[in-house]
Amino acid sequence: MRKLALLMAASLALAVPVFGSDTDLESRIAALEERVAALEAQIGGAPDGVSKAPDQEAIDPGTVETVMVSEGCSLSYKRAELGKTYNGEDCVILYFDYVNGSGETSAAGFDFYVKVFQNNREQDSATVSDNPAIKEKNTEYRSGAGPIEVAYASMITDTSDIIVNISSMKDFFAEDVEFSVSLE
Repeated sequence: MRKLALLMAASLALAVPVFGSDTDLESRIAALEERVAALEAQIGGAPDGVSKAPDQEAIDPGTVETVMVSEGCSLSYKRAELGKTYNGEDCVILYFDYVNGSGETSAAGFDFYVKVFQNNREQDSATVSDNPAIKEKNTEYRSGAGPIEVAYASMITDTSDIIVNISSMKDFFAEDVEFSVSLE
């Protein structure tokens, strides 16, 4: 994602007509690089405990805190459990703690998008009846609320490891967080 931001910044720098010397162009590029560095500092590096696939081994649910922070909100991985959809199909339910520190009313389901990959294939989201944490992900909370347990459900084909990808739905420059979870 950061490479995309740098590419976009460079594209903007080159697309702007330059009516001066090479020094003007160099100073514009330097200014854009400073802005990108400031954005990266605002986003921050990966917090302690954040794991990113595919270079990481599968983790046991609940043994590593995995967090994505975006626009003042955070989604912190807690655990996974196997479940069934409303029509009896296998699914995984991923539980997170959500904190709204955005300064405005918001919901986990509007701030973060959670995808599950199994056997290198993205899995569809699942509909699970009677799970209060799944319902909570779309409930709006005022700023300062949390931690609130929320959950996302996804179809699975078997009990092999899954890769969980969390992306920000508010911050285009936020780098996705990925981690693997063992379902066995």
